[in-house]
Amino acid sequence: MQEFQDWEICRSILESLPAGVCVVDLQKRVVFWSKGAERITGYLRHEVIGRDCISNLLPHCDKIKSQPCPANCPIDSAIRSAQLIEGTGFIHHKDGHRMQLLFAAVPIHDARGSIIGVAKSFDDQRLPVDPEHREETLKLSGLVDEVAGLPNHAMMRSHLRESLATFSELQAPF
Repeated sequence: MQEFQDWEICRSILESLPAGVCVVDLQKRVVFWSKGAERITGYLRHEVIGRDCISNLLPHCDKIKSQPCPANCPIDSAIRSAQLIEGTGFIHHKDGHRMQLLFAAVPIHDARGSIIGVAKSFDDQRLPVDPEHREETLKLSGLVDEVAGLPNHAMMRSHLRESLATFSELQAPF
């Protein structure tokens, strides 16, 4: 048990997780950024540590077109409620595309019980398909007929080619 009280062991555990882990202080400055966070967001540790988490570096949004959400920020909510906050949200990958992630933000307490920061984990692997988000993405990509509100000819041809290839390879009906 004593070995788990060593910070380096704890750091090693956090670094080995496939999910991203970010720890921020009460001023919302990033003090820890895991390898999983680097993989998911494209931002390297040295680009994030010491920076404000709600700056344009890592805006966290709750809808596809919304601006960064300081009022609804999971980190603020975790600090105010002193409870775990879970949900889905969007961030901008370093390459510029928007990503939907599952997240959990949990307040970190010191030995006296005072909140000293928030640990936020986020994951892009287990995300369920959100039909509203999929429809919005298709519209933004120009794959929906504006008048009918249905997938356009190019989208339908692509879907049919994909289904036929699956049928040809696996004999899976569609």
